[in-house]
Amino acid sequence: MREQLAADSSVLVVDDQPQYQMVLKRLLGRQGYRVHVAGDGETALAVARSERPDLVLLDVMMPGMSGYETCLRLKAEAADRYIPVIFISGEGDVGAKVQAFECGGVDYITKPFYDGEVLMRVATHLTVHALQRSLEKRVASRTAELAVANAQLQREITERRQAEDKFRGVLESAPEAMVIVNAQREIALVNSRAEEMFGYAREELLGQAVEVLVPERARDGHARDGAAYIAAPRTRAMGEDLALFGRRRDGREFPVAVSLSPLQTPEGLLVISTIRDISARKEAEAALRELAAHRDAVREDERKRIAGEIHDELGSLLTALKMDVSLLRMELPTDSPAQERIGEMRELIERTIRMVRQVATQLRPAALNLGLVPALEWLVDDFGRRTGLDCSFEAETEVAMDDAQATAAFRIVQESLTNVARHAEARNVHVTLNSSGDAMELTVADDGRGFDTAEVGGGAFGLFGIRERARNLGGRASVVSGPGRGTQVRIWLPLAGGGR
Repeated sequence: MREQLAADSSVLVVDDQPQYQMVLKRLLGRQGYRVHVAGDGETALAVARSERPDLVLLDVMMPGMSGYETCLRLKAEAADRYIPVIFISGEGDVGAKVQAFECGGVDYITKPFYDGEVLMRVATHLTVHALQRSLEKRVASRTAELAVANAQLQREITERRQAEDKFRGVLESAPEAMVIVNAQREIALVNSRAEEMFGYAREELLGQAVEVLVPERARDGHARDGAAYIAAPRTRAMGEDLALFGRRRDGREFPVAVSLSPLQTPEGLLVISTIRDISARKEAEAALRELAAHRDAVREDERKRIAGEIHDELGSLLTALKMDVSLLRMELPTDSPAQERIGEMRELIERTIRMVRQVATQLRPAALNLGLVPALEWLVDDFGRRTGLDCSFEAETEVAMDDAQATAAFRIVQESLTNVARHAEARNVHVTLNSSGDAMELTVADDGRGFDTAEVGGGAFGLFGIRERARNLGGRASVVSGPGRGTQVRIWLPLAGGGR
């Protein structure tokens, strides 16, 4: 390293005695240093400005400007203040040395000096000076890098704050309540709509488990479902066909529809929940179901009335007409040409009677007057005779229900069997009826061609009408099917009367 310093370093020797100038110049020159000399302080300052030496050997006692003053002026120059100065003087007392160090010197050599001492001290201070300059350059470079990194960080912070401000603006301007939870399912953000909907101040919600917004009876299930969603997040909507409820701060519950959207951030996964209060819609649906149930009841009453009139009055008239025709035939001679015509009339009357009975049965099966189970037994048996399918019916026992419920359940099974005949291409159909206290379950299963429920949806095979009938009764309908696996329609209905 010393050889490298000798090749790259220059030394300024300042001494008013030519013999010392010559000795030091020869000594340092042999080591490879570039040496400049000056005999007084003014000349030394001029050389320092032009040559920028790496070290100065400075005599103390000089005519005119002393070494101390020369050092002070050298250190006053911004460009020269870091040049190390070694004083060389014949004064060896402590006071002289202290003054030298106070002026900014880094070392002090007493005349007469030893060559080895001078070379060692020069090399040491050049090394220190070189290391200091290298360190200063590294510090300056690192400072510049840090300044660039800090500027970039400040830009990123500014951009992030702007993005957060925009996100919060979008969140606040959303027409629906929005609750954002983290991967630990803790509430991270809410908007003012959520505050209004649930009755909490946002400070009360932040950091809380999201189950605080769920009825207590549903919290365990909600926690399990939430953990499963965090494990496999995806955009999904809930609540259209599910009975989901929120819980306000005062404990009141209300029906909700929820949409979930995952959002990956540098801090981890966030789940954006959009929550809609569907109380008004549920009330409207309830009103519509009540209206539909009333409409169905009125329609069934009208069918019952018409069926009764057709069966009783029209049937009686046709029976009387048949008897009159039979009497007329008896009064005519057996060889009368009218006998054949009267026979045709009697056959036509009988076909009309059968048709009237069939129409009356379609309007209102007489078996319904005996209860749902006898009516379903008749329906399944009649369906099997008309279609040629192998049909069976199974029921635990009679189900206690009013006429409106029994009629509605009968129509649901009737419509399901119609769908089987039209679309299933089945060979076997099995209908079951089970009840448990306050509810009953009807199942219509076939071994037909089935279908993909994901592709055709709830409207396939006329299921929409069945679902609507079930909803109108406060129940629900589901379908399980697959290509080549047949179809099973399951209807759950509440029992107003309760029990068997």
